[in-house]
Amino acid sequence: MIIATPGRLIDHLNRETIDLTHLKTLVLDEADQMLLIGFKNEIDVILNKTNKNKQILCFSATLNSKVKKLAYRIMKNPKEVIAKKENIILNEINQKIITSSDRWKQEALLNELENSNPFLAIIFCRTKRRANDLYEAMSIKKYNCAVLHSDVKQNVRQRIMKSFKSAKLQYLIATDVASRGIDVNGITHIYNFDMPETPEIYIHRIGRTGRMGKDGIAITFATPRDEETLKSIEKTIKMKLDKKPYNKNTL
Repeated sequence: MIIATPGRLIDHLNRETIDLTHLKTLVLDEADQMLLIGFKNEIDVILNKTNKNKQILCFSATLNSKVKKLAYRIMKNPKEVIAKKENIILNEINQKIITSSDRWKQEALLNELENSNPFLAIIFCRTKRRANDLYEAMSIKKYNCAVLHSDVKQNVRQRIMKSFKSAKLQYLIATDVASRGIDVNGITHIYNFDMPETPEIYIHRIGRTGRMGKDGIAITFATPRDEETLKSIEKTIKMKLDKKPYNKNTL
């Protein structure tokens, strides 16, 4: 059994340290996120190195048109198996929206961190670059934080998660891909520095808090261009979220 990221697997294939010509099963996990961050070409490279008589299993949290298109292109007569959705229970999570322009969003976030001073918090960013930029800004201001995304090496990731679980690290700045599988008790706050792409991702993000009967707080920063996504989130969770504009003049 080989478990690998696309880039690392291609590296082994190029060096001929792995032979996939007799492969029996290929599992493509997190297919929606693979496509979202641009791994389509890498998937094609890997498939071209495998034999034709193999089983392909494609797992995805969301079954959008891009995932379906990929599945029907690489599979023979694929069958869709959809797990029954669990009831969305967000009663134990206090959700609110802070509206601002993108120019003032970082300042709005830092202001909110000062006001709330969470015990443990995850701050979600849309891309690795935005996560790195936010980490740099928060580090300069002496926040106890670390950044987690797909470029972070596994041994470093393990150290970061160990520190976060033991509450030696207060803020974890992460992308959605890196956050998959994070299950840490005691997370009191979730901050969506960037609006999630879909309602499903929003639910996944804020579900990191409000666990084991404890209350949680989820704060999302929205710009004018996020209006349609916000409406879709409210429709999905069947809640009207409290909105508050950020006013830098009140500092």
